[in-house]
Amino acid sequence: MDFAFLQASNTDYTLPNLKTNQIVELFDEYSLHLLIIDETSRKSLTFTTKMKEPPIELVSIFLTTYGLESGGFIRCDQGGELARLADFVDMMLRKFNYKVEPTGADSPSQNSGAERWNLTFAVMVRSLLYSAGSGPEYWSAALRHVSYLHDRRVHSVTGITPYEGWWGTKPNLRHLKVFGYRVCVKKTGD
Repeated sequence: MDFAFLQASNTDYTLPNLKTNQIVELFDEYSLHLLIIDETSRKSLTFTTKMKEPPIELVSIFLTTYGLESGGFIRCDQGGELARLADFVDMMLRKFNYKVEPTGADSPSQNSGAERWNLTFAVMVRSLLYSAGSGPEYWSAALRHVSYLHDRRVHSVTGITPYEGWWGTKPNLRHLKVFGYRVCVKKTGD
């Protein structure tokens, strides 16, 4: 699990440079995201949020819906919004029987399940935005699209799609759309 800012910065799709790039206002104001990666199926669940407040309620709803009764482990970094928050750690253990495992400081490799996908998703988002000719203000929409695509690609470790590992059925790709596809909306009548 990782809670982070979206990595949007002007129209330069390279890694952000704090001296030259400006932070971009996103079209939907969702400037943060919570990324959850299921270790077994490799399914990614991406939730965008507007505020930096810890997503305790969001995680609570998620675990109520999909959590295991026997509990488990939640690994997250020590950014302060999850693993260092006593209310979050206490609620995960008491209410859901999930133990929060904080990773070492400045050790993204210890939370590689989420951190690796965060980096991969960032590159994929930049590629989608660039190829669609869209500005960085659509970062959050592209991130949701990337998560959707990730869950419908065969994973090298499991040999099946994360969607299939999570739901037990093959994904239906009939309604899959190209990100940034140009459309012409015609208003009929007067």
